[in-house]
Amino acid sequence: METTFDTSCLAFLSCPQRSEDGGPLLKLRLAKLRRANWDAWSITDRDCIRTFLEAWLDHYLERGADYAFEIDSILCGIGLSGDDLAPYLHQLTQFPEALRAYADLNAEALSSKGALVNAFWEAAPERSAPIIRLLCNLH
Repeated sequence: METTFDTSCLAFLSCPQRSEDGGPLLKLRLAKLRRANWDAWSITDRDCIRTFLEAWLDHYLERGADYAFEIDSILCGIGLSGDDLAPYLHQLTQFPEALRAYADLNAEALSSKGALVNAFWEAAPERSAPIIRLLCNLH
């Protein structure tokens, strides 16, 4: 069965961010977009997902420091999906309080191992590079 926008998007949009035990459903679901060959979807279909992700990220960015983990989950999932992180990082820079909280969340891992705190980045370390540059340039 071919995976299409209709089947993938509906499943994606109905997915909660976390499972009942706190597991990272969002990151896993976004990573599956790559497997669904979403870069071959129509621009309209891809933009639908991107608009949803921008709104979801805004939801947490507007709430600031208390939601660094959720911001991390969204950015990590986008990275794993293969989508361009640049627009989302620009979005992050528009919210200084949230950016600082996200930097604080990653500070120890960046300092000790030069990587982001989220273990899911190990599946795509090259995708974390723009985020690492952004966070390192804050200091």
